[in-house]
Amino acid sequence: MVRFPRNRLLLIALTVFLVFTAVFAEGFVFTHLDHDCIGEHCSVCLQIQIAQSLLEGLARFGIFAIAAGLILQTFVIIKSRLSFVTIPLTLVELKIKYNS
Repeated sequence: MVRFPRNRLLLIALTVFLVFTAVFAEGFVFTHLDHDCIGEHCSVCLQIQIAQSLLEGLARFGIFAIAAGLILQTFVIIKSRLSFVTIPLTLVELKIKYNS
């Protein structure tokens, strides 16, 4: 049995929820695009606008998450490339024998 930490399980659940939200919102928009509109106060048009704004928000969040991930990965790579040069601070690291 594979045991996941609680944070990872919550992240997986949130990801699945967001994917289902996006899929069902797109499905609603596509199935109701040719509805019989009653005019200015059409509830179906309002729901379509809400679904479209939800999808735009998810797209913005996705773009932000990808950009943040790339920036973080860049910082990690730069830090790992620079961390091989260490400045020894102790006599043991300097390999100095101290005789009195």
